[in-house]
Amino acid sequence: MDLLTATKLLAGRLLTSRQDIERASAVIGCTTRWYDKVMRGDIRDPGVRRIQALHDYLTARKAA
Repeated sequence: MDLLTATKLLAGRLLTSRQDIERASAVIGCTTRWYDKVMRGDIRDPGVRRIQALHDYLTARKAA
């Protein structure tokens, strides 16, 4: 499984409200619009650094 797919699966499980999404976006330095587009698949190549940052955030949240 690639990083983007794994991150989308984690986000689907852990970011259950708009407030969760806004908090994650603020922490990783992106907009909620970018996040929404990535989750819908509208951005084919969203950038590994942002996806890695989101994945790291989600992994830390899962561990907490």
